[in-house]
Amino acid sequence: MEVCCLADGSFDIPRRWGDTAVSVDQALDRHDIRRRYGTPTVSVLIAPIGKGGQLWHRWAQGKNRQVVSVSTLCGAEQRWLATLCSQEDLTRLAVTRLAHELGQDANAFRCEWFRKTQGEREQFWQSVYKQPVTPALRTLCDLAASGDTLSPHDLAVRLLESYADPLAALADLDSILRPLYPAESGPVLLLQPDVAVDVAWLVNIAPGLTQWAFQVPQIALAVIVPPPVWQSYLMHTPESRSKALLREGAVECPHFSSHEILQRLIAAGWSNAPHPVAQVLAEHGADEGVLEAAAQLVHATRTNTAPELARSAAERFLFDFLQLVPETAGRWELNATLDFSFGHRPMEVDLLARSRRLVIEIDGYYHFRDPDAYRRDRSKDYLLQKHGYVVLRFLAEDVLCQLEQVRDRILDAWQHFQPGVETQWKYNAMNSGSG
Repeated sequence: MEVCCLADGSFDIPRRWGDTAVSVDQALDRHDIRRRYGTPTVSVLIAPIGKGGQLWHRWAQGKNRQVVSVSTLCGAEQRWLATLCSQEDLTRLAVTRLAHELGQDANAFRCEWFRKTQGEREQFWQSVYKQPVTPALRTLCDLAASGDTLSPHDLAVRLLESYADPLAALADLDSILRPLYPAESGPVLLLQPDVAVDVAWLVNIAPGLTQWAFQVPQIALAVIVPPPVWQSYLMHTPESRSKALLREGAVECPHFSSHEILQRLIAAGWSNAPHPVAQVLAEHGADEGVLEAAAQLVHATRTNTAPELARSAAERFLFDFLQLVPETAGRWELNATLDFSFGHRPMEVDLLARSRRLVIEIDGYYHFRDPDAYRRDRSKDYLLQKHGYVVLRFLAEDVLCQLEQVRDRILDAWQHFQPGVETQWKYNAMNSGSG
């Protein structure tokens, strides 16, 4: 496949499939079949980070599987295992597996096992059970008998602490659970960079991905690699087992280049659309829905559209765009209602990140010309702040024109606003404009 390098330095990968989501899903389905047969596989999603995350989450959702997103493989074993522990009673499954190996009825054996004292269980492991005893099997069965209830996090820690190699623990668990809990029902792991990355990043993580794939091939594992990084990796790194593995799992995710996006904005009526806006949209993998929302916003802010409609278009576009930003994807609600009143109605905000108590309000230019609207907005800000929310306000026309600055300000608030942050910071953030 021919890859064209554009004038801005980005790569224009032709869209070889008619339906991106379906085609990518088919490729990921093939990868999952390979994993069931124990073939080491890493799904390499070649896409802007936001786009790749969307496609992996969509595929996992279609399989009713939970995604564990990490930005580094360090500690990923514990994150994945804790998620599995939250989904299934691993202690019950382990005792059931023990009963099956001994050829006994699971319910009868479980009752007998729970009546055993610690000394009797010790004798069982030494004299009765003739198979090799893995630390994972013994830990789970002994926990079941003791009646101790651990949180998913604590159970994951307990299981891993008996192993020098965390991946060995996951491999042992797979051998225990496989007949009772198929691997294709478990969580899926996504390595998703949370910062801009280069080819050195991929070179550094490739051995870790390879180790995962070979030691626990049943676990669905994906990594998002931006197209320029992937092309540089293919062209400039020597052949190796890791490179062969990643190449075998590569899934080219069609996306719009910055040049194509710029042409779409111009066609929508923004004749002097700035290239940086198109670059930001391309960087985050803007899809057809986001570009359509952008076109509607261009039309609304550059014609005599009613101000309220322009605000609504800005809200929709920003909401759709934030779904592409890795740090905030899936965390925002549009036109959300809070559990207190503003005037005689429930408080409603344009965009809400409930877990961060972060609010975004979109203003039209008239808000600053109408004294009543201005007073109403200030009262609303005060009430939201009183209830512990940070408020970021942006002009409707700035949401697209100054997209990079808007994104960066939202991410700055996202990073810094945590419970216990000083009130002065909240006051400053609340009163920040979009300029």
